[in-house]
Amino acid sequence: MLARQGRGSFESDVFSFGVLAFQLLTGRMPYESAPILKLLQGAPLPRIEAFSDALPDLPAPLRQVLDAALAIAPEDRPTAADIARALGANTPDAQGVAPLRSLAALQRW
Repeated sequence: MLARQGRGSFESDVFSFGVLAFQLLTGRMPYESAPILKLLQGAPLPRIEAFSDALPDLPAPLRQVLDAALAIAPEDRPTAADIARALGANTPDAQGVAPLRSLAALQRW
C-alpha cells in the first residue's frame, strides 16, 4: 500500500483503480475523507464501503473483483489480469468467467 510502503506497486495501482471505479460508478469516494498527512504517516484507512453495498445490481463477477480491489491487505487484491477478465477482456485464461460485455449493463440504476 502506498501510504505504508512509501512507493508504488502493482497492488497499490489495483487499489487506486478500485477507488477510481467506485467514484466513477457511485459519484462518491468509498471511504470518508481522511487527512492525507495522517495516511502517509501510517494511520489506518477509514472504513471502506463495498461495491456490493453501494451497487448491489452490479453483475456479480465485476462486483466481486472490484470489492477485492479495495482490500486493505495488498496480498488480498486481484491482479490487473483478474480485473481485465471481469471487464470482459480476451485473455487466454478467462474461461468460466462471466464478463461484463458492455457498459449498457450498468445503466439499470
